[in-house]
Amino acid sequence: MKTKFTDFLLLVSFLFISFSGQANDAKKWSFTTNGRVIATPIIQGDTIFVGSCDGYFYAINANTGNEIWKYNSENEIRTTAAIFSKEIICFESGNTMFGLDLAGNLLWSQMIYDGELTNEHDQWDVFRSSPTLYDSIAYIGSEEGWVIGVNVKNGEIVFKAQTPEADATIETTPAIYDGKIYVGDWLGVLSVFDINTQSLLWQYDTKDDKTYGWVNAIVSKPLIYNDTLYFGGRSCNLYALNPETGEKIWMYHQPNNMWLFGGPVVSENVMYVGSSYQKVVYAFNSNKSELLWETMVYGLNYGDPVVHNDYVIVGTGNQDGINAGGSISILDKHNHNLVGRYTVPAWVETPLYHEGIIYFGCSDNNIYAVSKQDLLIPYPNIVLKDINQIDLGQLTNTGSIDTSFYVYNIGESYDSINCASSASYVTVSPVSAILQPDDSIKISVTINLSGLQATAFFNTINVIIKLNYNIIPEIELKKMITLKINDNQSTGIFNKSSSFNIGQLIPNPVRQNASLNYSLKKLSYVDARLFNSTGKEVEHLINSYKIAGKHTLNINTSDLENGIYLLILNINGISSTQKITVI
Repeated sequence: MKTKFTDFLLLVSFLFISFSGQANDAKKWSFTTNGRVIATPIIQGDTIFVGSCDGYFYAINANTGNEIWKYNSENEIRTTAAIFSKEIICFESGNTMFGLDLAGNLLWSQMIYDGELTNEHDQWDVFRSSPTLYDSIAYIGSEEGWVIGVNVKNGEIVFKAQTPEADATIETTPAIYDGKIYVGDWLGVLSVFDINTQSLLWQYDTKDDKTYGWVNAIVSKPLIYNDTLYFGGRSCNLYALNPETGEKIWMYHQPNNMWLFGGPVVSENVMYVGSSYQKVVYAFNSNKSELLWETMVYGLNYGDPVVHNDYVIVGTGNQDGINAGGSISILDKHNHNLVGRYTVPAWVETPLYHEGIIYFGCSDNNIYAVSKQDLLIPYPNIVLKDINQIDLGQLTNTGSIDTSFYVYNIGESYDSINCASSASYVTVSPVSAILQPDDSIKISVTINLSGLQATAFFNTINVIIKLNYNIIPEIELKKMITLKINDNQSTGIFNKSSSFNIGQLIPNPVRQNASLNYSLKKLSYVDARLFNSTGKEVEHLINSYKIAGKHTLNINTSDLENGIYLLILNINGISSTQKITVI
């Protein structure tokens, strides 16, 4: 017994040494400015160049983090700079383009829009068009629908075109392909101009798809890959268009109406896209609207993913507000596991990867340099393989009932867990445990039913598993247990006809959208799920209480393959199944 206790102490000591201070070991340096750093750093030789919202453009030694020089633009700098011929660096600030030499001397400045400056349209808008170099011309979007081309050798405007709407900021960095310039604006319209004639060739208005009722802004850079134009945005759609005609090839709609503007970025025919409040990174087959995988990154991903060898590197921010915490997260692009993470106090946009170092700006006013390899240490990965809730059904308020589930460590290192319940009448065992790699443990739950009040609604019990050394600090897993208590005289059965009424799905067969009307005579728990012909759940449509009255369940089948599906609607424990034919 003494030996086991000694081994336990050694293991705890090993875990503390291994995981405490891992972020400090990864950081090479940080550099502090007086404003948020939204722009992506760029590198030339041993020098990092980046602008800050304090108005200064900085040159920083990439090895030491020491300032080399800075230039005051006298307005916020939100754009990523571009370097021409290793001689001239250009960036935008306050509707003005600046050209500097690599020693920080001003070569020229050019106002690209003489009007009101709008750095932010709302609290989620951190975007601003950055220059794209083509030959010796820097193309950039500006206020009121203007696309401007500036000769970086002398600062003269040589290209000027405006969208017909002329009332929406162009926030995307222009994409140039086959003699055409592609930009998106705040109203959700993608415009294409001829680079030689400056004439408008065609437009695509995302509002015409009617998938999102608010601002449809296109804010991230369009991408042309394998003769296909890709872009996302606040429309909650990822688009693939013909770059010559604007004809839609396919469209993926984020099922929870979450914005898609982290990217897109393509590597080896796989396209990576980040989302907003869904807090995941998606990987698509770039040749068709096939979702290959999605992985939680525990933060909103507004910047472009960076792909290097086997890894995808993303910057994230958390919840509402700019200063709510953020991170650099590293994903293994083959098994899409989160394999490294560096946390910072505030939001992170698009990082820069160069020779083993990840450079990134942060809304805590700092620029960071961290070692990718130092972040790739072995981590535990504690999971609930069966994430569905445990439904114990309808019970009487006498005696007790036992249930259980398993927790698994599918990672490469140890972790310790602590288990507890949200209810005082619930006992969880074990209270704490250590899980080795490829190990699992049974969590037993005893619920004391005696004295619980009878209710017409389902009780929800949460068993919380706190992880101590996981890659996400102090993350918690949750297992939900539901039950309904009847008194001894209760039949425990709802009268279906008196409690609710369910109509028929219309239309059926369905091509794209269908709806089902149902009515409730009292507050009820409603769960609706869609299954394919093999029994695999393809969408969880409803999982919440609904008030008494009439309700409509809407189903979008545009992303489903043709075939037979089952809609199972469960109201207060009573299920109704309808067959759906998708054509």
